[in-house]
Amino acid sequence: MNKSLIELLIESLKKRQEKEGCFDIYWGEGELHKAICKFNPPVTIEVIEKLENKTDWVLPEDYKRFLLITNGCKLFDDPKYG
Repeated sequence: MNKSLIELLIESLKKRQEKEGCFDIYWGEGELHKAICKFNPPVTIEVIEKLENKTDWVLPEDYKRFLLITNGCKLFDDPKYG
């Protein structure tokens, strides 16, 4: 299966976070700010299936793929202020 754009982006951010820790991002009007990304551990397909069966929901495939990469995240937090 080919990776989606969001999968590639998240993997890239994870690698950059592991390599650099805090990194610079550009903020409006050319300002440079430090940022960190925090990723929760992924869930398993079994957890997703259990949720769907328990609730009778059908999660979108893109969202399932996201959960298999990270069960939520905080992107571009300020390392000092959050």
